[in-house]
Amino acid sequence: MIAATASPPRASEPAAGAVAAPVSIDRWHTARLAFAVLAMFLATSAFYNFSFQVRPPKEAGVLGNDESRSDVVNMLGWILLYGISGVTVLWSLWRQGLELRLALLIPFALYILASATWSYEPAQSLIFCVMLVANIVVADALATQVPPALLLGALTRVVVPCVAFSLVLLVVQPELVTTEPDRPGLFTSGEFNGVFSHKIHMGINAASAILVLLFQPDSFSRSRRLRWISLLICTAGLVLANSASAILALVVSVALIVAVKAAPRLRGTLFLAIGLITLLFSVLLPHIDLGSVTGLVGRSSTLTGRGDFWALAPGYIAKHPWIGFGYGGFFQRDAYSQVWDLWSYFEYFFTPNFHNSALDTLILLGYIGLAGYLIVLATGLWISANRSLGSSADILACILILFTASSATDFQFMRHNCLATILLFYTFLVGGRVYGARRADRSARAGA
Repeated sequence: MIAATASPPRASEPAAGAVAAPVSIDRWHTARLAFAVLAMFLATSAFYNFSFQVRPPKEAGVLGNDESRSDVVNMLGWILLYGISGVTVLWSLWRQGLELRLALLIPFALYILASATWSYEPAQSLIFCVMLVANIVVADALATQVPPALLLGALTRVVVPCVAFSLVLLVVQPELVTTEPDRPGLFTSGEFNGVFSHKIHMGINAASAILVLLFQPDSFSRSRRLRWISLLICTAGLVLANSASAILALVVSVALIVAVKAAPRLRGTLFLAIGLITLLFSVLLPHIDLGSVTGLVGRSSTLTGRGDFWALAPGYIAKHPWIGFGYGGFFQRDAYSQVWDLWSYFEYFFTPNFHNSALDTLILLGYIGLAGYLIVLATGLWISANRSLGSSADILACILILFTASSATDFQFMRHNCLATILLFYTFLVGGRVYGARRADRSARAGA
């Protein structure tokens, strides 16, 4: 059985046609919030280094974050999240059947797993493939149990304390929250990444929390003073991270929501236009020379060297254009792997990915995988069309726009155990769902 808009039953929801009870508190609310907070905490890459030791200089790596491999606490956290999510999805399948949008993701998930068979190191790639598919399971478990408003609240509850703690450490022990002193940040001697794994994550996470605090503050806290303090904290983190893509995308997102509120009739057109432009930008940037433009805003004409290895990508794409090198199959440290050909062009810089989600997906999964990724992303960006989600739909769409813009210069989407990836599949899934009172109301009308 496939259900297109199934939603988890809530203790507060009356059956179709029944009279609602006066008590409307969901007894599972705390459990759902805890589950969402756990997922957001791990996915935001917060505290990969639980030992609070100075991070060693970055080395050439394979797909993923090297720091997390020796981080037992982080590893156990992900295993716990996978387990909870797997049980949740199985329970949902047994109770409600297979949802249409989840059914549409199954062939894509199977293709990702199959890509390990043509990878350079199939056994190692299979681990990465399983982790990426597990992120789809996590996203479905969240979509099943956590409505968007609750998820946005959980995300903000994670980001605000993490950014606040990062600012404290920047004052008392800056070497723990800054990296690469040869590339100074804004007002800092090194790039400010805080307790997150990269400055881009600091910037995009802070920007996402700012959107929630501005346009859906009650999902975070009912205290106006706490909300303003949190807004100042996240703004400071965003500015110090000095992530141009996050700042620009946040400005566009705020302007978009304000414009939609002022002209609701243009809502669909505005979201479609901004989403499409951002999507095209994220895909086409490696093939566009923006050197003269980036120079005007104080950025490297090659986008910190990205243009140099973007220019080499077509040669690798041509080797396996349709199916790619397999997920996790390109950046291998073996001396005979293809990545050494790429690294041989650079004397001091060993890139761990191509720093563009569309390009990385194309290299790893070929044009078939790229097509699947773009379909999921385009559908997710259109989540604003689901009016049953209320203001959460607009905020989720804008957060996805933030990550889409960031994915133009970083491997965000389709990277396992990454917030962007989980939100990508989450928005795809919740775009076809109806939650809470509206669902009960529709059921009552249908049965009348």
